[in-house]
Amino acid sequence: GNNEKGQLGTGTLTSSPTPVAVKGLGKDASAVATGFDHSCAVVAGEVWCWGSNESGQLGDGTNVSDRAPLKVKGLPGPVSAITTGYYHNCAIVAGAVWCWGAMAFMGDGTMNPSPIPVPAKGLESGVTAISANEQHSCAVVNGAAKCWGQNQYGRLGTGDLADKTVATQVLGLERGVTAIVAATYHSCAIVEQAVYCWGHDLAGQIGNESVGDQ
Repeated sequence: GNNEKGQLGTGTLTSSPTPVAVKGLGKDASAVATGFDHSCAVVAGEVWCWGSNESGQLGDGTNVSDRAPLKVKGLPGPVSAITTGYYHNCAIVAGAVWCWGAMAFMGDGTMNPSPIPVPAKGLESGVTAISANEQHSCAVVNGAAKCWGQNQYGRLGTGDLADKTVATQVLGLERGVTAIVAATYHSCAIVEQAVYCWGHDLAGQIGNESVGDQ
């Protein structure tokens, strides 16, 4: 794919129409995620990121982009899951969420970007799944769905259009949630094997045979 910002992790800026190996991550990788122009992987419980770093999304404490993987600094323990948004990332560490990168997506109650991981408020334990996208993130916490970030089109599912700087309960999904995904303008969750979606619906992505934001 495209490698203009080094997001293929090969140590070069050469794009490739076929798969290429990420430099230095030859074994022990258990998860991988890709953002707008950066990528991250979990390797032996640690997170490594590469590509664009203009918003601090590589998590090494700088804003300097890199063509090869850099170890994310400051995570307090082994990582069990990783998700990447356009300009931010979040990880699950011992059931808690830590995020780094751009602005309101950190979930720490501020609008400040952070080039190193910060703990998300209200997500200190019980988190089993997480998903990030362009301007918001969502998590499953003790069986409940919670989202935070920008709330255009109601993609946070909170019943209003106000942005949230901390994780906020998705209305009606307080229990039984087993999986969640944050798309660009909408979100979906699996609840007791049924699928629920909310947010932008001009292309019918909510799936309820109507058109209009839900």
